[in-house]
Amino acid sequence: VHVYCALGDYVSPLELLAGECAQLTKQCSKDLVEAPLLQCLLVRKLFFFLFRCFELRSFPLEPKDGMGLVQPSPTAIIDLIDSIFKTADPSKAPPMFLRLLRLSPLGLFRMLSVLFTSPSASRAIQDSAGKRVGQEQLSLNSLFRLIQSSLEAAKKEDSTLAHSQKEFLWFVARSLPRAKTQLTIEEVMQVVDHLLAWPVKGARREVEQMLIGVLASQECFDGRAHAMVISKAGGFWGLASWLHERNGDLGRALDCRLQDPELREQIFEFIITKLAEDANFALIEAALQRLQALVEVDSERCSLMLCEQFANVPDHSQVLEGLQAYPQMEMRYLESLLRRGSAAERQTFFNQYVVRYIDLLCQHCPSAVLPFILENEALPLRECLDLCGRYRVTDASVHLLERTGDFAGVLQPGTCRASGWVRRRPEPRPALQVACETDPAALGAALAGGLAAGAVGGYFFGKQQGESISEKYEKFWPRKIMMLFGAPGAGKGTQGPKIVDTLAIPQLSTGDMLREAVSAGTEVGKKAEAVMKSGGLVSDEIVIGIIADRIKEPDCKSGFILDGFPRTVAQAQALDAMLAKSGEAVSLIVEFNVNPSVLEERICGRWMHKASGRSYHVKFQPPKSMKMGPDGKPVPETMKDDQTGEALYQRSDDTAEALKKRLDGYKNQTLPILDYYKEKGIVKKVDGGKKIDEVWKDVCSKLASKLVLGDYREAIEKLCTFFSSGDRGVVSKVAKKLLAAQDGQPAEAWWEGLPEAQKCISLLQNVYDLSSRNSNIMTEAQLEELWFGVLGFTVRKQESVTSISNERRRAGLALVLREMSSKA
Repeated sequence: VHVYCALGDYVSPLELLAGECAQLTKQCSKDLVEAPLLQCLLVRKLFFFLFRCFELRSFPLEPKDGMGLVQPSPTAIIDLIDSIFKTADPSKAPPMFLRLLRLSPLGLFRMLSVLFTSPSASRAIQDSAGKRVGQEQLSLNSLFRLIQSSLEAAKKEDSTLAHSQKEFLWFVARSLPRAKTQLTIEEVMQVVDHLLAWPVKGARREVEQMLIGVLASQECFDGRAHAMVISKAGGFWGLASWLHERNGDLGRALDCRLQDPELREQIFEFIITKLAEDANFALIEAALQRLQALVEVDSERCSLMLCEQFANVPDHSQVLEGLQAYPQMEMRYLESLLRRGSAAERQTFFNQYVVRYIDLLCQHCPSAVLPFILENEALPLRECLDLCGRYRVTDASVHLLERTGDFAGVLQPGTCRASGWVRRRPEPRPALQVACETDPAALGAALAGGLAAGAVGGYFFGKQQGESISEKYEKFWPRKIMMLFGAPGAGKGTQGPKIVDTLAIPQLSTGDMLREAVSAGTEVGKKAEAVMKSGGLVSDEIVIGIIADRIKEPDCKSGFILDGFPRTVAQAQALDAMLAKSGEAVSLIVEFNVNPSVLEERICGRWMHKASGRSYHVKFQPPKSMKMGPDGKPVPETMKDDQTGEALYQRSDDTAEALKKRLDGYKNQTLPILDYYKEKGIVKKVDGGKKIDEVWKDVCSKLASKLVLGDYREAIEKLCTFFSSGDRGVVSKVAKKLLAAQDGQPAEAWWEGLPEAQKCISLLQNVYDLSSRNSNIMTEAQLEELWFGVLGFTVRKQESVTSISNERRRAGLALVLREMSSKA
């Protein structure tokens, strides 16, 4: 088989393997014990060969085949299809198809479905348009029809093959969406009945997706058929939801999703996605009718959805009517309306809803009433004053009375009854007399007290909002959990401390953690101490427990680097299981690759500082104190640490003989761990044979998300500092440009003349560039971490701009940060 494939012939191996299987089939009558087992092994090998060829993936014919891997050529797919369906008589089943069908209907139809589901196979068939297989030109549609007709012919020739129909129906479910072949309604219902009746045992979602794909591709699937499938889809809530949605009954679609625990958790994403595609008011109405159920799923996510998506509808009256039973959500919804759209739209919302908004604030957040009134001049003062008086919001009442010019009202005992700010006589007097007889200092105290209380209320309200947003974005901020792998001398000791300094995370050694746990007397440490005293080896379970305790320390909040662990695949799996309990996983593994000849030169010239782990090299990075002897070797007494002056030492195994043994151990023990993690896409290779600075630059590209984020944080801090004490004219120009942009004018160059802002814009572009090169530099999880970090930090800064004293500078910075957030 290897020789045939090396010559580009994939048909002969198929005939060879199929022939061997046929010979074993004949032996079944002779030996009923051995032959079926041998046949099973050989049949599996046959279909494995076809699978890998159709996916254009390399394969070993034997697990430990010394001849290496076989890489199929793009022509393999077409040659094999032609061989399987070749026949001299079109009225009969193709001989090879019939032979494979008799061997294993399951293997045959699963293998053929790869031609439709595998991108490489589908592309190869599409690229071969114009070639003929059987009587027709090759395409996914014609291939599907050819398989269908071949099966019908095979069942006519051999009645025992009728049982293969159920495997064919699964093949139809997997392949039909890509083939786009139109079936009759009876054939479609046959597929539906078979899949719905199958005992899925955890594969319910997969069955639903296959059925949705089949039904969506069929033009014959009309309203009558919809009703038939819905009546049969009991328990398949995802399928029922899709069918109701296709019929336009969005209310029932939501009801179905609320019945399924998994779909119930995803219902907000479903509604948001549908509204992003089309602002369908029927969906909004259906969601409002089921608001109680949505609140029970997650009230916070429900409120965010209302404020972000529902606020875009042209008519808000029906939404507000549906929210009357949920005043907190209604208040947040109105708040989002008052901040959206152009200046004219915001003014319209303000005139229409401001009284209702203040009414809700007075009832549910009275401390925020005064800050809101202070921010807005054009208010219906008398209506607001009535509301503040009705709900006894004293500080806001005092301010509104002062704005109306009713100073006598400010000094009436009833106005400030709750606060005791005003000095009062024991008996009430007419308003005019009170105004005349009141100490002027009391009047000032009343007004100042009202403003102060309002400011304090506004501060705590804003602080609460800021903490809420901070908590939300911290949740999306995974720790950087790293490992460094490489042969002895590959550069882990040189680059590790640099990573520690850059990311501000500790490097954890299992030996150090074990000693610390024993000395601290922790529960896990006591177990380890007992094992060591008995002369035994500390188990993986104890080591994992020690790591689990250590990474809860404050210095590991942003992440950590594991040094010397794991050493086996079993330990790696145990570590992953421990991290998964807190929703985490290893996020990055850096593998340093170095030529063995370079390693020997590095190892034999390496000196170490015992306390810190810093490493030196007599050639590449000598200590400042090093002096050479007559033999050309360094004098040991002169080898001292640059920072502490303490003596350096050479490890006993830093020799050429010991290095060979250590490299063999590294290949046997460590490489399997790397293979285990490579499947997760988190292993990044670094050429450790370059110069130290070049290696560090390569390492930095793997840590790009954290580095860019650090630069962005520093740039934002400088921007805030400039707005506090920089050129006032520049601040005013930036604010004017951004305000003009809110009225519909372009603001592409608002950062001109402001270097701090230009730096932020440049970094945002860098982040965008990193995103566009995702496959080469960063995983999807790292990109999500980076973008949430940029957005979260900007939003938190926006919440804290109240620390800037000047009102114009504060307003200008708020506009800039809002623009940054929108770009993120």
